[in-house]
Amino acid sequence: MNCFRFAASAAVAVLVLPVVAASCSSSDGSASSSTSTTVSAALATASIDTVSPFQKLQGQEAMSQDENLTQFRQQQAAVATCMRDKGWEYTPEEPYDPRTDHGPEIGTSAYGPIHGYGAVQAYEIARRGQPSAAEPNSDYVNSLSDDQASHYNDDLYGVYGPDGNKVAGQEGCAQQAIAGTNPVESIPGLRDRYVELTAGIGSDPELTTARKAWYDCMVASTGPLEIDGRAISAPEDMHAFVESLVALARGAEVTAYADAKSAPQGSEGDALTNGVIWGANGGNDSVDDADLATLREREVSLWTADMSCRAETHVDAALAAAEQERVDQLIAEFPELATAVTS
Repeated sequence: MNCFRFAASAAVAVLVLPVVAASCSSSDGSASSSTSTTVSAALATASIDTVSPFQKLQGQEAMSQDENLTQFRQQQAAVATCMRDKGWEYTPEEPYDPRTDHGPEIGTSAYGPIHGYGAVQAYEIARRGQPSAAEPNSDYVNSLSDDQASHYNDDLYGVYGPDGNKVAGQEGCAQQAIAGTNPVESIPGLRDRYVELTAGIGSDPELTTARKAWYDCMVASTGPLEIDGRAISAPEDMHAFVESLVALARGAEVTAYADAKSAPQGSEGDALTNGVIWGANGGNDSVDDADLATLREREVSLWTADMSCRAETHVDAALAAAEQERVDQLIAEFPELATAVTS
């Protein structure tokens, strides 16, 4: 399984990352860990002031930092019970609380002007190291044989087929923990239909027009926004774009791939809204402080331009409308979803 987060939207990032950001298997089947991935996951548990239709559909609510950390711990407890029932040792992970850095809480109006999207902050936290409790299962996983580690990851993350997609009916404990609060995962047949409908959201005419206007606005303000020569296409990709800049700054090779199957095992990266996958391999943690300060300034500058262009082009409203249209269609096809979403 690749160590890709595939966080193409905030809905996925906030809901999924806290549960699954543990160890990933490398190409030889052994277990490996990514500190930066874990930190990004921790930062993704930040409070959120607004909730999109897709986020609501997946059981999310506007949460304070404390509420989100509580949900994280509840999900981790469920993962631990599930893994132990399968015969494995598993110690629940304790989420990193960004407030320990004495900065503004993520999701508040004070955060963006200081940290932008939080990509540089996540790197800084990873570089100086997290408490050992952040990855309490690494020693145990590393003690397993390659074959055992592979089965451990299958039980934790789910079984993946040759095409890189999860095998239906073989979800891992992490996904099962999410399903308890996510109607998309708990209503039979809904997930496949959800994936089918959401996959085509980028072709929504009004959203396409708004995204094009947003991108033109951004290019006029900041210059081209590309990852390995591939232009990003939506505001939802900006965090991934800045993460790619951080990866380049630390000497990693950043490559855009047509799909997940093309990406090397063990890569870190994200799926973008235009279907492109970007991955980073190699690099180190020796970015010069002056270069990091410059990168942080650029991140904040990008964030500021992004907020202005979003307001000017109404792209967020266009996305919300496109999402709501698909949510309404799902509710019409799965009437039980209406109760799950409003309860």
